[in-house]
Amino acid sequence: MSQTVTAPAPEDDPLARGNAQAMQLHEEQIQAEAAHRHRVLSEAMQTLRNLQEQADWFGRVIDMSDVSSFDGNTNFGMLFDQATGQARSLIYPGATAAVYINEIELRELRARSRSFAIRNPYWLGVQHNRIAYTVGSGHTFKITAKKRNDPKVTPELIAEVQAEIDTFCRVNRYSERQEEKITRKDRDGEYFLRYFTDHPDGVLRVRFVEPLLVSTPPGKSATDDIWFGIQFKGDYEDPQGYYIRPANYLGTTAADAQWAAMVEAKEIQHRKANVDLSSPRGLPTTFAVQARCEQAIKTLSNMGALVEFRAKIALIRKHVNATASTVKTLLQDRPQGQDGDGRPSTLDRYPRAAILDTNDSTTYEFPTAQTDVEKIVASIQAELRAVAAALGLAEYMVSADASNANFASTMVAEGPVVKTFEKAQSRMIEEDVEVMERVLQVAIAKSRLQEDILELIKIDAEPPLIVSRNRLQETQADEILARNKVMSLPTWAARAGLDGPTEQEQIEQQRDVDAAYGLDDVQTVDGKPVPGQTDPNAQADGTGLPKTLKPDDAAHYLEPIDDQPKAA
Repeated sequence: MSQTVTAPAPEDDPLARGNAQAMQLHEEQIQAEAAHRHRVLSEAMQTLRNLQEQADWFGRVIDMSDVSSFDGNTNFGMLFDQATGQARSLIYPGATAAVYINEIELRELRARSRSFAIRNPYWLGVQHNRIAYTVGSGHTFKITAKKRNDPKVTPELIAEVQAEIDTFCRVNRYSERQEEKITRKDRDGEYFLRYFTDHPDGVLRVRFVEPLLVSTPPGKSATDDIWFGIQFKGDYEDPQGYYIRPANYLGTTAADAQWAAMVEAKEIQHRKANVDLSSPRGLPTTFAVQARCEQAIKTLSNMGALVEFRAKIALIRKHVNATASTVKTLLQDRPQGQDGDGRPSTLDRYPRAAILDTNDSTTYEFPTAQTDVEKIVASIQAELRAVAAALGLAEYMVSADASNANFASTMVAEGPVVKTFEKAQSRMIEEDVEVMERVLQVAIAKSRLQEDILELIKIDAEPPLIVSRNRLQETQADEILARNKVMSLPTWAARAGLDGPTEQEQIEQQRDVDAAYGLDDVQTVDGKPVPGQTDPNAQADGTGLPKTLKPDDAAHYLEPIDDQPKAA
C-alpha cells in the first residue's frame, strides 16, 4: 500500500522562506547600488556639462588664467572684454550673456564684486550714502482702512494689526535688513529673503539666503527648465521654485536629498538688480564702476608713494672736490650709512629724514618736484565723477569733495539725486509691503487676526525725507494740507518724524498735569498771549482743527469784557 507525500507549502517551509528573504535582500542591495551609481553618474554628467559649456569655442577666447586674479591689472575685474561680450550676445538671447552665461562665471563675477566691495574705500562711501538716504533710520509702517469711514475697521482692529507689524519688525531687526537689502543688491546683484513660519512664538521670521547656495542640484539641468538653480515652466518672469544647497558656514554640503527638494517661489522674495525681468539672476552694481574706483585708488596710492619717497630725503650733503670713491669710503667707515643688515641703502630703504652724501660732480634730480599734484587730484576726481554719473549720485557722495557742488541745490526735490533715491525708496516700499502682507497672513493662520483683514486695511510705508529740509516751510505747507483735509494728522506727524499716537498721549498727559496745577492753557508774557499757540477758548472751525493765536488776537484778551448795559 503506497503513501502519497505532500510537499509543504512555501510559506511553511523554512528553507524556502529563507531563500525568498535572501533573494529579496539581494534585490534591495542591487537596487541600492544601482541608485548610488546613478547618483554618481548624474553628478559626473552635470560636471561634464558644465565643463563642456566652459570649454566651447566661445569659452576658449577667454583668458581663464586671470579669473583668480583680483587686482584688476588688465581688465579691472571683468571676466572678459566688451568684444567677447558682444560676440556672446550674438548667440545667447539673455541680456546677461554679455557678462556671464553659466553658474561658474556668475560665481566668479560675484566673488570679484565681494572682494572689491569690502576693500575699496570709495565704494564703501558710496554704499554708506545709498543706505543713509534710502533707508535712514528705517521706514515707518502705518495701518489705514481701505475704505474711508469703514465701520468694520475700528481703532482696536488697527491697533491689533499695527502690533503684529511692530512685533515682526522688532524680532527680525527689519531696519537692519533693509540696509542689507541694498548692500546685497549692489554687491551681489540680487537677494533671496526666505520666509519661516514655524517659529514657536508664531511670528514670521525672515532670513537671507546666500546666492552661492542657489544652484542647480546634481541630476537636474537646463533640460528640466532649471536655470541657475531656479525652476521655471516656460515663463522666465514667473519662477516656480528655488533649489537651495544645504550647507554650513564654510559651504560644506549637508544633504544632497534636501538640495534636490525645491523651495516654492512663494516662500522666497527674490529681487534682482541691473537686469531684465526675464533674467534668472542679477548683475552687481559694482560691475560698471569697479574699474573706475580701482583706478582712482591706484592713482592715489602712486601719488602717496611719490610724496613719501620725496619726504624721506631731508638734505643732500655735497663734499667739494671729493671723488666718488672718497665719498664711498667715507660712508663705509660710518655704520649709520648702512642698514642694519649691512647692505647699502637704496631709495625704498632710506629711513625717515635721510641724508645723502655725494661729491659736487653728482647731480640729484627729483622728477616729483615738477609734478603738479593738483593735476593728479583732478585725474582722481574725474574717475570718481564717472562713478557718480553711473549711479545717479552727486559727486561729493563719492569723492567727499563738496567744492564743486552745493548741498542745498543738489538735494532739491527736482534734482536728479533726489529722484534717484526716491526711485530706490519706492522699490523698497513695494518689497516691504509684500513682506508685511505675509506677516499678516501668518497672523491669520495663527488665529490672531480675522480672515478678511487684508481686504479691510492697507499698509502704508513712510520713508525718510530726502530733500533739503526747511522745517518752517514744510510745517506751513503741511498745515495747509491738514486744514483742507488733504493730509491726515497721523501722516503729518510721520512726515515730521513723530509717532502720532505717542505724541497725542503725551499731550493729554501734559494737559492733566497743567489742570492739576491750575495752569492756564494759554501762555502769556506781560499779560499778553504768545502768538502761534492753540487757543482753547476759541471754537474749532469747520476743519476740526483748533484756532491758532495771531498777534492781532492779543487785543481780544486785553480788552475788558463788560456785560452791563451802558447808560444812555
